[in-house]
Amino acid sequence: MGWFVLSAGNDYSRFLHHLPFDMPQLQLPDIPGNRISLTEYGGVGDGITLNTECFREAIEHLSAKGGGTLVVPTGIWLTGPIRLKSHIELHLEKNALLIFTSDFWSYPSRSTFFTEVFYRQLQSPISAYNESDIAITGEGVIDGSGQDWRPVRKNKVTVDEWEHLQRKSGVLNDAGTIWYPMADDVQRYARREENIIHKYNTPDEWVRLKDYVRPELMHLYHCERVLLQGVTFQNSPFWNLHPELCKHLIVDGVCVRNPWNSQNGDGLDIESCQNVLVVQSTFDVGDDAVCIKSGRNEAGRLRGMPAKNVVVEDCTVFHGHGGFVVGSEMSGGVHSILVRNCKFLNTDTGLRFKSNRQRGGHVSDIYIQNVYMCGIAAEPILFDMYYQGKSAVEAMEDALKGSMETIPPVTEKTPKFDHIHISDVHCYQAGRALLFDGLPEQNISDITLRNVTIHAVEGGVFSECTAVRMEGVTIQTNDSVPLKVYNSKRLTGNRVICNGDRIAKNIWVKGNRNEGVTINDIALCERESDLWKYCGQVAGFIQTTSFRNQDYVISHYGAQKNQNITESLKAAIQACHTDGGGRVVIPKGEYYTAAIHLLSNVNLHLEKGAVLRFLTSPEDYLPVVVSRWEGVDCRTLSPLIYANGQTNVAITGAGTLDGQASRDNWWSWKGRKSSSEQNTEAKVGKDKLLWMEQNRISLDERIFSVNDKLRPPFIQFYRCNRVLVEGVTIIRSPFWMLHPLLSKNVIVRGVKFDSHGPNNDGCDPESCENVLIESCDFNNGDDCVAIKSGKNNDGRTWNLPSRNIIVRNCIMRDGHAGVAVGSEISGSCYDVWVRDCVMDSPSMDRPLRIKSNALRGGVVDGFYARDIRIGECKQAVLRLELQYERVQSGPYNPVFRNIYLENVTCKKSSYGILIEGFEDRISIFNVRLKNCRLKGIQTPELNKIVGAEKVEFVNTTFNNKSIE
Repeated sequence: MGWFVLSAGNDYSRFLHHLPFDMPQLQLPDIPGNRISLTEYGGVGDGITLNTECFREAIEHLSAKGGGTLVVPTGIWLTGPIRLKSHIELHLEKNALLIFTSDFWSYPSRSTFFTEVFYRQLQSPISAYNESDIAITGEGVIDGSGQDWRPVRKNKVTVDEWEHLQRKSGVLNDAGTIWYPMADDVQRYARREENIIHKYNTPDEWVRLKDYVRPELMHLYHCERVLLQGVTFQNSPFWNLHPELCKHLIVDGVCVRNPWNSQNGDGLDIESCQNVLVVQSTFDVGDDAVCIKSGRNEAGRLRGMPAKNVVVEDCTVFHGHGGFVVGSEMSGGVHSILVRNCKFLNTDTGLRFKSNRQRGGHVSDIYIQNVYMCGIAAEPILFDMYYQGKSAVEAMEDALKGSMETIPPVTEKTPKFDHIHISDVHCYQAGRALLFDGLPEQNISDITLRNVTIHAVEGGVFSECTAVRMEGVTIQTNDSVPLKVYNSKRLTGNRVICNGDRIAKNIWVKGNRNEGVTINDIALCERESDLWKYCGQVAGFIQTTSFRNQDYVISHYGAQKNQNITESLKAAIQACHTDGGGRVVIPKGEYYTAAIHLLSNVNLHLEKGAVLRFLTSPEDYLPVVVSRWEGVDCRTLSPLIYANGQTNVAITGAGTLDGQASRDNWWSWKGRKSSSEQNTEAKVGKDKLLWMEQNRISLDERIFSVNDKLRPPFIQFYRCNRVLVEGVTIIRSPFWMLHPLLSKNVIVRGVKFDSHGPNNDGCDPESCENVLIESCDFNNGDDCVAIKSGKNNDGRTWNLPSRNIIVRNCIMRDGHAGVAVGSEISGSCYDVWVRDCVMDSPSMDRPLRIKSNALRGGVVDGFYARDIRIGECKQAVLRLELQYERVQSGPYNPVFRNIYLENVTCKKSSYGILIEGFEDRISIFNVRLKNCRLKGIQTPELNKIVGAEKVEFVNTTFNNKSIE
């Protein structure tokens, strides 16, 4: 059976384009064509008749036939709990009102998993357990009769409402501040603290306790392929919608409502679910609106099921404690979450992340884009690692008074929050601008705030944070101190405007653990050693590969020397992957192959003396694969070695990879004369791709085959994690040699790059994070290392910068540049470290180069080069170029800042530095050369600085003359 689309136009793939993480295509429920009405089983929609058995019989009948749709017609349908089964769609017609009875005894008890124990719970009004292919659709309303279950706090109602409650059946607590809607015979239990789950499992105790254990309106447990579409869910006893351990969940166009003062009246609680899409829905609730969870404390950690691959888009929240929330029950982890194009109106907080020192768990890769808020009572952006406890800000205030906090060790109970990217978020009228309240033992780290505008009463606070970047942040507040920083490291802000002032004079920086705090190029707390100390930390937390100790020698799969071994390699790689991983070994000898596609946990290992030569017929690199070509997304010829979405993958050994490129094959596609032809159509494919990018043609239509002549890179890792390339020699590449793309945790070590064809860059990390390139030997026809992040619209749409790139202990023998950033840098680049490298060639144009233009845009923030020894270069030691390819104007202003060179020496160059910004504006900031010795400058009059601010020379000489 194929996946059956329930209604016309349900093309959810459009919401999954340009995601910043890998997410599989969503699968819709498979609902057979059988269709029955509830009235066929005796249902009466008069609001009086109880229809519990009618629902049960109708669902059993459909299930016996393999599934189908149960239609609830117009009317008021009173019922007890409904339990859905596989391949069942519950469809509510317009004006169908489904109301659940308030007879507590209609809801049987069951065991469930909560906090640290299994405990008894009441069956939810709507539930499904271990089912697949279920749907609730239509235009009707589902009401949970929550008013008969929920306690009410006196301070959340008016005087008249409180008096009205006391005239109803129910009881008050001892303080007279909480009303419980339960009978007098359980009054002594009502006097206990509300909402505490006691460990009562005996029948007698359960009878007394059960009225406290309010069920969720809907609980879906361990279900696959679920669709909730169009229906209104309201008035829940506890949380409203609670999918748990579900996969392929779509929530589309629903309305979720609870009274504003409803106790625990959450809207949608997505717990330990994967592959979730929430779109075009509205929430008006009494607690958190959309909340991501993954279990609490030890139980959540033991279960170890993170919530991941969740997209929330085009949703509106009218009321709630938080518009979008992660936690506090997140002990199993939360990863790969995207929230975009949403509105939060009159919520207590907007984006709310909460945890504490008991939870543990890792929250990472959170992306927030295009969120608009107004009337936020507290913070539009809140990270609270002290949920239900004393905050770090409060502790800091105590410390300033002399009471220092003891920092506990990091344990499994310590929560970790990192890789948080927030862009294009705007809020009008908030209580406090923002609060990032981390733990001293484990800071909130790697936070990006870009293009954020907040109007608030109080200023913002960063406490115990590491690696925070603010780009284009405006805070307008009544507070005389618009921003406070406590014990934070590597916090930088550019184009930060506080109360209309770009000067950082009113920003507080307090605490004895601050390092590297810089706002608008003003160092509020900065030590140069911090930069390289942080570089060492980055190198330390790059995740490494690890493989099973098992070899798969290709000769065992039919490979023979001097033969085409494509199929043998494919079989060996598949066997290795299927068995759990290991090494696919290529012994000494020469072999030939077409495209190789690597899989997770596979190490392709070339023994010493092994030469793997790649076929030069373009047809051997079909079918096309998803890739980028010069920074633009497309489907094109496969790279010679390719991996897509794989984890723990490597190419190692002392052998040679030979692309066999020459002017008689791949290189002729550049458009130059070859020994046999002049290719006059070489630019046709490139021009067509650029036209598609400029006109935002979808990726599915950007298909480029052999006739389009887009040369493939030699090696490309696309959206991979934990990658190692070590020891091999790479020669005669068609195009770029090694291209990690949209990947994380990449190590390139001891590789020899030797190829002088057109566009033969050595290593090009693009939109990558945590990359280490060390002990490599580059002898290239283009840039040795070129760091990129996408070109023009595609780069800006992905908005995934390259960050944390380390290049060390390398030799650059030849190439256009030793280490370059750009020009395809539209997604920006942060924190590049280059250290202990030798660059020496009379044909190397520029050892250190950063390039972009006003069509590319992008921000390059943090380029640090230290202990660089340059023998000879053709042009400048350092070139910063904002008019690359002579583009002098455009709508996207590129910005370079924080470019530091230290202990750089050069024996011979045409000129020392060339900083080419714009003549009519400043777009280059904070360039420093310290302890640099540039000798043999042939034409010193060509040294130039244009369009830059705060360029410093500290103990630096050109031709033995001190530069001030």
